[in-house]
Amino acid sequence: MICPVCEGKVQTLHDLGVHFGNMSIRGDANHTSWIYAELGGKYMDYSDLEEAFDMVFSPQVSLAKWARLAFIRKFYTDPHPFIQAMQRPSIPVLLGYVIEHRFFLRNWIRTLSSVIHSTTSEEAFNYEIENVATEYIGFNGRPSHLDLLIRMGEALGMTRKRIMEYTPLPETSKAIEVWYSISSHYSWVDTMGAMHVLELVADRTLVDDGAKMHYFDPGILNSSEYPQEVRDFLMEGYKADVDHAGKALKIVESETMDDLTTRSIMIRSMDAFYLYLNARLRRSRMLEAAWGE
Repeated sequence: MICPVCEGKVQTLHDLGVHFGNMSIRGDANHTSWIYAELGGKYMDYSDLEEAFDMVFSPQVSLAKWARLAFIRKFYTDPHPFIQAMQRPSIPVLLGYVIEHRFFLRNWIRTLSSVIHSTTSEEAFNYEIENVATEYIGFNGRPSHLDLLIRMGEALGMTRKRIMEYTPLPETSKAIEVWYSISSHYSWVDTMGAMHVLELVADRTLVDDGAKMHYFDPGILNSSEYPQEVRDFLMEGYKADVDHAGKALKIVESETMDDLTTRSIMIRSMDAFYLYLNARLRRSRMLEAAWGE
């Protein structure tokens, strides 16, 4: 398995605890801040860390079930600020979503194309071909998710030309670097797990496992307060990602050769996604500031 912070190789959860302990003693900010954010921030000796990592990785729980619980713990137990903002999103929040998500979708296609290139599984191959078409080209007569995203931005008052002129915020770029690195250095199974675990963000059934809220207030979908294009875009994820993420994670669960490494990479991907959601929210604040001048 690997360290979810630096990708250093370790053999066991005990070794991972020793690694984190040693890095913290050396004053490594990345490992120390990860412990603080993920493990409660209290002092832990090596045995405490091993026990904590056993809870984080939960090897006794199936990978697909673990992914749901890990995602809830990170994004929905104390809901991410962007998710909180999406309960009643303002125009700047939605435009921040549009601007930064365009770069996410481009990377999504590039990263999952590496799965198509490398997979030995026909099920995974067919799944990702459809996924790429749905996200970037359009499928079964429906516009692509990218096109629906741009239409949402246009309905909120920003031209397509202006949307395309933006460059990603540093947080988005850093997250994309993580995902590109995963696709470049790890197996197609690990890459598939790293990306599709992120689709859980819009899985409305997470509330059944303890999530405190949905990705957005479902009432938006029937509210005339928001343009139809906003509702169309949000509806796509609301309808699709329940089955979509679950099916992908089942494929990953059945194909992985190193379960703990796959989980480590999925944690690393979720950390990158947290950072990326921060970018959406920061972009919205930048827009608010510009409009206020």
